[in-house]
Amino acid sequence: SKIMIRAAQMAHWQRAHPFQGLGHCEPTVERVTLVAQQQQRVDELRNEKYVNVLASHPEITLLQGTARFADAHTIVVRTDDGKEQSVRGDRILIAVGAHPHVPRIHGLNQTPYWTSTEALVAEEIPRHLVVLGASVVAVELAQAFRRLGAEVTILARSTL
Repeated sequence: SKIMIRAAQMAHWQRAHPFQGLGHCEPTVERVTLVAQQQQRVDELRNEKYVNVLASHPEITLLQGTARFADAHTIVVRTDDGKEQSVRGDRILIAVGAHPHVPRIHGLNQTPYWTSTEALVAEEIPRHLVVLGASVVAVELAQAFRRLGAEVTILARSTL
């Protein structure tokens, strides 16, 4: 998201920077190219921050599979081949990532909506984007799409 936000900021500055004597212009936005650059950087960071970390720290053990709690200090991991391994710890940090929440709204399943995940890799800029919610991610994406040329409306239950 930070690459998209920074690119949108650059587009905004081309249109509306504060420097007298320096012309303004309407930027050409090639969303397909921006998404490709963004995904390339995500892949690089994934390798740097995750894959290569395991190779450089042999004291870290990676177990891949489905986990369940056996008790307050033990997790049992079932691998794809059906084997189970117990792991015990003083504390267990649950950091498994997250996914966008799709609210139950009548008629939503008949609409071509995006979650934040799809918005980040969308290869087109919509003419008008309606953002449902006012979380940090929602407002960041709203600002980025506005700066890239979309009209944006934020629908929020409460204040930003």
